[in-house]
Amino acid sequence: MDSVPTRRLFAIVIGIDKYGLDDISSLSGAVADARAVATYLQDRLGVHKDHIKLLLNESATRNVIIQELQRLAIDPRIQRGDPIVIFYAGHGSEASPPPEWEAGGLKATIQLTLPYDVYCKSGSEIVMPIPDRTLGALIDAIAVEKANNIVIIMDSCHSASGTRSSVPDLVRSVPPPSDFRLPGSLDQDIRFSVSTTSGLQSHVLISACGADGKAREREGRGVFTVAMLEFLEEKDKWLHKVRYCDIVMDLDLEGQYPHCEGFNRDSYIFTTTSPPLNQYFFPAYGPKNEYIITGGAAHGLSVGDEFTVYDQSPEATASLIPSTCGLEPRVTARRAHSLIIQQIGSFVSIMRLPDEEQSFPTGHHSVARRVKEAKRQSLRIYGHPGGKLSKVPSLLEECNQDFSNSSILCLAGFLKASRQFFSELDRTADFPGITRHIQVEISELQKSQSRFPSSPTRELLPWNAVSDENNSFTLRQGSSYGLKLTNNSPYDLYPTVQYFISDNEFKFDTLYRPGCSRSRLDVPLKKGGGSLTIGYGSGGWPPLFIPFSDKEGCGNLKVSLFSRPLDPFYDVDSVSKKPHQYLKSPWATFLKRVIHSASGTPSPIPDSQQPIKDFILSKPTELSPKLSRTIASKVHNKSVPFIDYTPGSLFKERFGRLT
Repeated sequence: MDSVPTRRLFAIVIGIDKYGLDDISSLSGAVADARAVATYLQDRLGVHKDHIKLLLNESATRNVIIQELQRLAIDPRIQRGDPIVIFYAGHGSEASPPPEWEAGGLKATIQLTLPYDVYCKSGSEIVMPIPDRTLGALIDAIAVEKANNIVIIMDSCHSASGTRSSVPDLVRSVPPPSDFRLPGSLDQDIRFSVSTTSGLQSHVLISACGADGKAREREGRGVFTVAMLEFLEEKDKWLHKVRYCDIVMDLDLEGQYPHCEGFNRDSYIFTTTSPPLNQYFFPAYGPKNEYIITGGAAHGLSVGDEFTVYDQSPEATASLIPSTCGLEPRVTARRAHSLIIQQIGSFVSIMRLPDEEQSFPTGHHSVARRVKEAKRQSLRIYGHPGGKLSKVPSLLEECNQDFSNSSILCLAGFLKASRQFFSELDRTADFPGITRHIQVEISELQKSQSRFPSSPTRELLPWNAVSDENNSFTLRQGSSYGLKLTNNSPYDLYPTVQYFISDNEFKFDTLYRPGCSRSRLDVPLKKGGGSLTIGYGSGGWPPLFIPFSDKEGCGNLKVSLFSRPLDPFYDVDSVSKKPHQYLKSPWATFLKRVIHSASGTPSPIPDSQQPIKDFILSKPTELSPKLSRTIASKVHNKSVPFIDYTPGSLFKERFGRLT
């Protein structure tokens, strides 16, 4: 816990049990939850009392909540990068968006946070709820000044189905009045006076349930808040190794499924630092006397991949944070076993035991880690006849990487980046039942017209659609672009959108990925006409920005579409009971070429600018043992033979003599 920078933490903690309007049912545990969170921050994390603003009941009016959020952005005590926590317990709601608000296609709704005085009269006006769009703009304003180490925790729900569940629990949601209409101009002074380009890059959002779920109260407390605080207190000694996503993946709340989303959802809590990526899967003994793991071709696995299975006892999990695919290798298992993929499926794989391995049981705490990959295509490296590694030539004339004077660390980093790049780019699937029914639109964004001319930045809105010509888009350098995906297929989809830059640095950005939850994750791209916006509207992710350059460039926009969440620890009980139904579950990918033009005018794509693999790909051959061990240890994957070293004779035959 000592490494968590909590003494520099600042917080706004809100709890509302009783509302100013009598028609809104009272809650019994929101104020108690808020006080418990404030107490935890002070007593367990050492946060100074003056760093916590506690707003309870009548003190949590709409104006006060907005003013306190705005004050965070200008508070001189808060340095850039200091952790900021915003906690809300109370009623939520949902409503139809105004026509001018992009919110996700047919039957889309926006989510509302209810302040104490919501729907009350203030002079001649009715006090409005706080839409998610307004809240996002306020958080963006904080991030502009104080950076993006911000977490929002919402113990409320937005389903307008009522305030009491089938069990004797209160539900933190109320429907809006029957005549309620949200004006499109609401809070435009807030939305137009701050940057709204960062979206979920500015913060992590942890919510007590999904958009259609119910946040319950039981025995005078919020079920989610109680469980969250118990989890954090239990992990007190390991708090510096707990990630935001671990919180929602650990909590088992009997029909309530917390969600976590945001660019930094895999970061350690109260930081923006993520652990090294180590992909873990859940192993199980299937109903047909066979082993399975919750990973398949959609995860980049293939037949022949070998896994080590750690059989965790309850006592052994004290040093293991239950987690998703980013779980850290802190496994202290009683036993370790091996499994090899025999049959690859979309989201699950059938495993076999190595010849010398005896069968073994698996349990709820078991995890499987890939330790050896089957043979794949590899990078071929050319060198001088003497064996001295001097140059890795590119197949592109203008994209050479010269390692003649570079250290092995530099080369190792380059090879690691190239491997990650191609592993992501080459993970493809063709399923016409999905791809033929997906529409991709790209629009240049412009700042909205504001009635506050002095505003430095304003909300971005689409204004200039970019035509799709021969499966490629030409984008203007120096401009920001938004994407819109529309799903006319019969499948609910969980998309990932990535942008691969076609230079020789092997860089790619994730423009969108879904949130995470143990089960019942909100569907981002609903079947039958649902849409998802990226860079504007309600999508919550930043736009694609094309930087200025002295020459034209290009890239690849990759859209991956999964019919179930990709997280290997998602809904593992269902997978364990019926694994074979996930063997052929559909998923698909497609690429769109993106040309960076100074003018935005389409131009022919030269051959050298087509999707590339900068190095010759071939079957692995032997690398000199010393060099192989050195490079393998530097890229942290000692058993993966992805490097092919070819000595000078073939080098001279293909490239001539080095000068």
